[in-house]
Amino acid sequence: MKATEVKGKFKRIFLGAWRQKANTPICPEQPKLSGKIVAITGGNRGILWCSWIIKSEHTNIYFSGDGGYADHFKEIGEKYGPFDFAMMECGQYNEKWPHIHMFPEQTAQAGIDIKAKQLMPKHWGAFRLSQHAWTEPVERVIAAAKKLDLPLVIPKIGESIIIQNTINYTKNIWWENH
Repeated sequence: MKATEVKGKFKRIFLGAWRQKANTPICPEQPKLSGKIVAITGGNRGILWCSWIIKSEHTNIYFSGDGGYADHFKEIGEKYGPFDFAMMECGQYNEKWPHIHMFPEQTAQAGIDIKAKQLMPKHWGAFRLSQHAWTEPVERVIAAAKKLDLPLVIPKIGESIIIQNTINYTKNIWWENH
C-alpha cells in the first residue's frame, strides 16, 4: 500500500484488490477486459477497474465498476453483504463484448448476488456507446428486478436522493417523456 499527498489536503490511497485500510472504502476487483490493460500490463492479466464498498456504522453501500457478470459478485455478497444500497452498471452492453458491460438481467442478478436491499442501475441514461435504445436498459432491468423481487431506485438524472427513503422508488417513470 502506498499513500500520496495531494494538494496538502487529500490522500490518494493505492490498494491492491480486496485490500482495505481502516476508515477507507473497500476496493474489490471488478474484472473487465480492456485494451488499456494490454497497453499497461503487456497482456490481459491485469485488473484496471474496481468497485467500491463504503461501510459505516449504520449503512453499507456498494458501487460497481464497469465489467461483465461473473462469480465475483457472489463473493462480494458473502464477504461484505448485505448492502443497504447498491449502484450497479446497467447499459452500454452488446453480445459481442459480454465482459465489458453487464446486460440488464445480469445487473439485477448481480444485485441479488451481492445481497442488495435496493439497487440503482447506473451507466444507462447518458450518452450511448452501444446499439440498444436509450431506455432499453432501464426497461429490461425493471422487468428482471420485478421477477427477482429486488427493489429499484431510479432517480432523474442529477436528482438527489436520501438512501433511507428510497425503497420502491420506481413510481415516477420519468424517462418516458424524454
